[in-house]
Amino acid sequence: MITKKEDYTYLLTKLREIANTKYLELDRNEIDNDTFITYAMFCQYYCYAYANLLKVRDNKEYLIDRNIVDKALTSYEVFNYFINLCIHEYMIYDDIGTGKITYIPYQPLADFFFENNDKKEILMRYLRKELADVFNKETVKKRVK
Repeated sequence: MITKKEDYTYLLTKLREIANTKYLELDRNEIDNDTFITYAMFCQYYCYAYANLLKVRDNKEYLIDRNIVDKALTSYEVFNYFINLCIHEYMIYDDIGTGKITYIPYQPLADFFFENNDKKEILMRYLRKELADVFNKETVKKRVK
């Protein structure tokens, strides 16, 4: 079952705000340490994945410039497409990065996240925090008799 495409652009706006905020300036009641670390790591990986998509980053050991970070955190269409496909893949296969769904035209972005389990886990932690109603295992669907 494929659901309709939702608008998750607000999540990218939130990531941009976190990326541009110094951690010490955050209200402690607004975001806890674990959530901040998850968002910061996802934001970093997303920017690297976006640079990978644009083919401007051949060596994964080098930092990317601020222009690419700004572009990654304002490309709502790419982000929204990626999040929607992650949701659809999860709803169909109960997992993401299965290799059964293509993320074309943004496949290089997905390939970055799915190249190892650490990156995939950061993506899943982020999605579980932001979209708990879809990605949390606690909301197991019960079969109706």
